[in-house]
Amino acid sequence: MTQIDVDDIGEPNSQMKIFADSKEAALTAIMAALYAVLTWVVAPIAYGPLQFRVSEGLKGSVIKKKVLIISFIIGNALSNIFSPQAGIWEFVWMPFWNLIGGGACYLLANKLIYIFRYKDGEYNLFYFVGSFVYALCIAFAVAFMLAFLFAIPFWLLFPLLLLPESILIVGLTPVMTRVMNEIEW
Repeated sequence: MTQIDVDDIGEPNSQMKIFADSKEAALTAIMAALYAVLTWVVAPIAYGPLQFRVSEGLKGSVIKKKVLIISFIIGNALSNIFSPQAGIWEFVWMPFWNLIGGGACYLLANKLIYIFRYKDGEYNLFYFVGSFVYALCIAFAVAFMLAFLFAIPFWLLFPLLLLPESILIVGLTPVMTRVMNEIEW
């Protein structure tokens, strides 16, 4: 039987854990706010059948920090306050698809990295695979929503939405993963 020293369970260890959680909470809040603000800044092109949300470029960061999935759920809901389609679609449907897309991005990219034994910090094709899955999920969700709301054919909307999603999420994933590697949190 192992004996536990009371000093090993002391206050300093619990303070460090709270500090780490506080930093994650702060990073999550910062990214959620940044996503919302960047969307509002480009509002004329951020909503509707053809949209280009610069804020989508932040989403590749979930590959390195899975806690940021929450940022994009919250940030998406906040950014949709000014959406012409504000309602259950924008406050439930789209945040739900950010959970699915962000989770799939993180799990797929990191599982492939593990399977093929890439070193941490080494950039590889699997970042693109994960971020492309995120782009697919968001393009599907927005196309489905807009097809339902405006009776526009899904098959027309989906590729028109997948292109900017892919450009932003996949294209900026190298930048966002690099930024997340540099953050000491």
